[in-house]
Amino acid sequence: VYEASQDFDTTAVANTGNVLINGTSVAFTVGDDNEAVFDILRSANIPGVEVTYNAGSISVYTTKPLIIEAANAGSTADVDLAAEFTAGLAAGLPLTGSTGNDLVKNIPMGTVDLSLTLTGEISVEIGGALGVATDLTGLDLTNTTDRDTLLTTLNSVDAGNTIFSLTEDTPPKLVSYNIDGLEVTIKPLTTGGATAPELLAAGNDLFTATALGYASSDTILEKGFGNRGRNVQIDATSIIFDDPATVNVMDGFPTGATVTTTGRDIVFQSNDNFELRLVSGGSTGTVTMNLLKTGPLDLQIGANEGQFMEVRIQNLSPRALGITDINLSTSEGTQEAIGIIDTAINTVSGVRSKLGAYQNRLEYTIANLESASENMTASLSRILDADMALEMANFTQQNIIAQAGTSMLAQANQRPQSLLQLLQG
Repeated sequence: VYEASQDFDTTAVANTGNVLINGTSVAFTVGDDNEAVFDILRSANIPGVEVTYNAGSISVYTTKPLIIEAANAGSTADVDLAAEFTAGLAAGLPLTGSTGNDLVKNIPMGTVDLSLTLTGEISVEIGGALGVATDLTGLDLTNTTDRDTLLTTLNSVDAGNTIFSLTEDTPPKLVSYNIDGLEVTIKPLTTGGATAPELLAAGNDLFTATALGYASSDTILEKGFGNRGRNVQIDATSIIFDDPATVNVMDGFPTGATVTTTGRDIVFQSNDNFELRLVSGGSTGTVTMNLLKTGPLDLQIGANEGQFMEVRIQNLSPRALGITDINLSTSEGTQEAIGIIDTAINTVSGVRSKLGAYQNRLEYTIANLESASENMTASLSRILDADMALEMANFTQQNIIAQAGTSMLAQANQRPQSLLQLLQG
């Protein structure tokens, strides 16, 4: 992961024009400061680029340094504007955490309530270790300056390793980036033994954590984000990545990747069993694509956010296994073929075991979902269906009451008859 930073408060944008950032056109105006540049970069939705704003600078994170060029090479303003940004945001340096892990993004379950004023203390937990108390009392989230102060305060907790930023969502989320690959969350410093209604009352630490979107300390850990590839332009005569001056067409793919043409198809292949095949149709013209990343297939296996399973199935074609060009005509070729076939068998066996693990996990998930569905149906039945035992008892009770009433009425009718018989006698 590469990090690049630039301060637009000390030196504001000096030109009005348009630049291409990784192929995406972005417009800036003279005098744009950090906050303005941050909003513009986020709203541009540049593929594979993570943008953060801390009081003092804009930072971008990508898997490769940004390529920034003038949108119009004939425009002096665009050329000068590109030069401004190239000196900062395009000068990315590799970012390596102390643990050697890749940069991760921590996304909370809740959102920031921008209508509140914070009145308590929180603790930033990094990798399971509680940090020092951080007092946020008095920060008015409706105020832009106080929101900047909030980010500055949080970013000072683990300076250089953990960076907090507000997303462009409405309402926003307070996400964090950790260069050591560690999970980061915010917890109330103390609940003070308060009862449930008091926990969310103004002045309580949990109120502050909840206002920041951390009513739950659970976060979604997002790994592997970033600009995994490059903008690719394919026309009738060439394949160009990003800057038209680029001659290395495989820039952005894993080491050892190759690009070939098969008929009207263009095939990208790498030595880690990745293959991308572009199948052309009958139309002519320029095709532009943005290759972000290659990765596993995500399967949603639960009802809630974050309940997904990654599935990666390796390419097991004869070419990928290396068994298409086996030479059995010589003793040396036969000996070499034995090793190649052994490797292919081991590869296939490994993939089959992974598929078996995937199948077992999916079957377990299916069983759990079926059990949950059955329990849900039983619960619904308890709510909607009649309780036959209770209803039969009520029916019998009402039947007995009705029969007793009939019997009493019959006896009441007999008494006048008996009196008449006595008088007649």
